[in-house]
Amino acid sequence: MFQLNPTLLNTASLNLEVVGNNITNSGVSGYKSSDFESALAGAVRSSQGAQIKGAKINMSQGSIVASVSPLSMAINGGGFFKVQKIDGSYTYTRDGSFQMDKLGFIINANGDKLIGFPDAATNAQGVLQIDTAKNPPEVSTLAKIEMNLPAEETQISNAITFDTADTTSFNNTTSSIVYDPVGVAKVIQTYYRYEEEKVKTASLTAGVASMTVPTANLPGLKVGQRVTGTGIPDNTFIQSINTNTGVVGISNAATVTSGSATITVPTHWEAYIYSNSQEIAKLNFVFNADGTINKNDTHVASTSYSKELDLPTPQPVVAAVWDVAKGQLTFDIPQGLSGEAITALPLDFSDVTKYAGDFTASSTQIDGYPPGSLLGISVERDGKILARYGNGQQQVQAQVMLANFKNPNGLEVARDNQFLSTLASGVEDAGAPGQYGTGAIEGSSVEQSNVDLTGEMIKLIAAQRNYQSVAQLIKKQDEVLQTAINIGQ
Repeated sequence: MFQLNPTLLNTASLNLEVVGNNITNSGVSGYKSSDFESALAGAVRSSQGAQIKGAKINMSQGSIVASVSPLSMAINGGGFFKVQKIDGSYTYTRDGSFQMDKLGFIINANGDKLIGFPDAATNAQGVLQIDTAKNPPEVSTLAKIEMNLPAEETQISNAITFDTADTTSFNNTTSSIVYDPVGVAKVIQTYYRYEEEKVKTASLTAGVASMTVPTANLPGLKVGQRVTGTGIPDNTFIQSINTNTGVVGISNAATVTSGSATITVPTHWEAYIYSNSQEIAKLNFVFNADGTINKNDTHVASTSYSKELDLPTPQPVVAAVWDVAKGQLTFDIPQGLSGEAITALPLDFSDVTKYAGDFTASSTQIDGYPPGSLLGISVERDGKILARYGNGQQQVQAQVMLANFKNPNGLEVARDNQFLSTLASGVEDAGAPGQYGTGAIEGSSVEQSNVDLTGEMIKLIAAQRNYQSVAQLIKKQDEVLQTAINIGQ
């Protein structure tokens, strides 16, 4: 009497199970196919039906495809994502189909939380949670204006008094937005006026820092204007004007000689700086022969507000200071009707030129920004999670980590397309993507399964035939046994 080995049917059944699982999970992100030959060595079926325990896992790279979810990730290379289960235990997976829950935690479809570095500057592991609050404002600390004030420009008559509402009283204007400590925008409006040359007569007294100008000649003279003429030292500026007496205070009296003199106030560029509809300062530009700004002689002509706002409390008069070394006008912007005050804001004119050509404001460099709502999230190749805000700012909120093992094939298959570490796999080596043999993160992408569907279908046909053959053998054995029994009777 012969006997058929019962393991033949078990083996055929196991073959079908391995191939069937590979085909069933071919559409699951990050799924790794199992190998039937190695399954024979273990021959222990998973109670979950996801993969076969004891089967060698094919850890080859699956294809990477785009995903509409910004938190979907694919590992391009070695390594695994680490997730925390609801019971607090940890598993590993190649499936990077993550999303954000209502509390900001990064989770998968099962609610498992992604593990990484909540502080990207450290390697302290923790669950990753996105801060969805607004990005806080930052006060402006510098506004830089780069421009060319034309060397040949229409001169504005002395008879036309500057007025922000009268476009004939200035040549050009620029507007800059700065932000106070709470993110309220404040506009700095600067008006540029190319004022014509003035020729006046005056009486001078030796050693006296003033000159007497006939009151009829006072129109057109302004505090801060540079004056030249007989008996007038170089780099002399008007410091005060008494419209009743005609006495004009000047900045330099060391070499003034007595007598009558002709005074020339050269053609020059002036800048009237306003904020909150108030005049902050008037700046008189002086340029070198090569057209670059003369920081030493450029100076503030006036430093008080020309208007007052209807506020509950009086606003302070702000003194504007010209920094000779830096070419910056530093001033305070008061609180105004809303927000907070900005103190000691430098307005940088160090690169202003006076060349031939048109008026140009090539760039305005301003720091500071208002608060901004969260617009979106992206994951970089190094695993850093970048938050983008409506104020144009970006912030690294956390970093995804990857784990690797000395023997990935020693991992134990678990449910939900995940793995458990074992003595055979060794303990995890966890770090930023690229460390410990791990790959890079591809954001807004997922890794497809590495199942060769065509190959698995061929294997399925062969496995079915093998199973049918074994079944036929068993049937024949049963028939032979039945015949033998009948003969014996």
